[in-house]
Amino acid sequence: MTVLGSLLKKKVEGNDSMKKKNNRLIFTAISMVILFAMISAAFAATDQFGNAADNGEIGSNISEGELDSTQASSEEDQLTEEDKEKEAETVDQTDEESKEQTDTDKSESDSESQKKETTSKTSSAAGSSTTSTPAKTESAASKTESSSPKPEETANTVEASRGDTSVKLVSGAYVVATNGSDSNPGTPDKPWKTIQKAADTLKAGDTVYIRGGTYNERVVLKNSGSSGNYITFMNYPGEKPVIDGKGIDWGYNWNGLVNINSKSYIKLSGLRIVNSRWAGFASVPDSSGSSNVQITNSSTYNTQASGIVFMNASSITIAGNSIEKACVSTAGSQEGISLENVNSFVVRSNKVFNFTNNVQGKGGEGIDAKQGSSNGKIYSNTVYNIPKIGIYVDSYKKASSNIEVYGNNVYNCGLGIAVAAEKGGSLKNVNIYGNTLKNNKGAYTVAGWNYDYASPMDNIRFNNNTISGGNIRLNNPDATNVYVTNNKISGGTIVMDGGIESETTIEGNTIN
Repeated sequence: MTVLGSLLKKKVEGNDSMKKKNNRLIFTAISMVILFAMISAAFAATDQFGNAADNGEIGSNISEGELDSTQASSEEDQLTEEDKEKEAETVDQTDEESKEQTDTDKSESDSESQKKETTSKTSSAAGSSTTSTPAKTESAASKTESSSPKPEETANTVEASRGDTSVKLVSGAYVVATNGSDSNPGTPDKPWKTIQKAADTLKAGDTVYIRGGTYNERVVLKNSGSSGNYITFMNYPGEKPVIDGKGIDWGYNWNGLVNINSKSYIKLSGLRIVNSRWAGFASVPDSSGSSNVQITNSSTYNTQASGIVFMNASSITIAGNSIEKACVSTAGSQEGISLENVNSFVVRSNKVFNFTNNVQGKGGEGIDAKQGSSNGKIYSNTVYNIPKIGIYVDSYKKASSNIEVYGNNVYNCGLGIAVAAEKGGSLKNVNIYGNTLKNNKGAYTVAGWNYDYASPMDNIRFNNNTISGGNIRLNNPDATNVYVTNNKISGGTIVMDGGIESETTIEGNTIN
């Protein structure tokens, strides 16, 4: 019995030892399975991100913002590779520690195994979630990118068809375009077709932008603006609309292709007029005319009469325009820029040039303030290649006064600057100074062209001008207080051939 008992005891102890060894092997196997699952989850998440990119779920167009996101993803990929290496080292280390693990009690082993299994599951779930997050984030970003409009689409809400985001329009402004329709609302994306539609529609404070192209129409303004609320017609920024009068006949030799008659608080800018059967821009009513009108940065070409003309008007500004080939009809009248009976005006920084009309008495001067025009300034203009007078101040039949002519450049004209009272209207307080007159047949004339009328003038000053070619002629026997002072004259001289010497002061001039 003693021997048998001893053998049974050894057998039991052997069985216990085997169980303990088996437990260690089971624990090691479970640990390896868990670690393998963690590695597989990490690779699966990485493959999912790669597959998403391959399947086109991530936008292929990379913006500046997306470049930063791509760089971040690349850094995450590098970190993932490092994590894989660390995980591999952890597996080896875990296996080695499992082999060297001391015998433990089965309950302790089971308890420890359960704890590690629970911890491993939690770690695996957390690791899987963390690894897949970049793919979800990138996918969300790509969805946002896909749903966002492209820059061209956004620009179309600002600029009708060209996608130019640099163009900023006045809020609520209308637009005219050659490919529009007058049944449209006149918005940037649905413009009107004709400028006349705008002229019929605009009220005080409104603005219309006219897109580039040629508009074969005559425009008659319908409404006026008000103080502080001008009606504005202007070119679309960066574009050049042309109003072409070819073939348009309104039945008589008067008025203009753009008719501003009796309208006030109007701005016209950046427009070009060609081929008018009479004037370009015109306000020529029989009685009361326009007021507070500005024509700027525009041009006219090949007009039978004036490029720009205002009659019986007030508070007129004509600035920065180009007037070429005006008054082409030798049966016509008026001048390149004509102001008749206009009170308070500014004519500045215009270019007036290349006229062909040389028929005496048929118009064709460059700039003319006449017939009662008063309280105005003509300055910083360039006038050249005019067969007749470059700049003319003529009271004609009405009293004119308080006019300054300065800083102009006049050359290659029949006569540079002249003052007159052709039909007996008095002319007073005209100050002409600081001009450059070059290569004109005559430089400056105080005219006695009375045509059987007296030509009353008083306080007419010509001071500090520079003349190269052409004489100064003092020809008016009705002029008083005439001053010719401090001028530099070369290629000409001062001629008194009708003026009153006792009423004329000539001093300080340099004649070469």
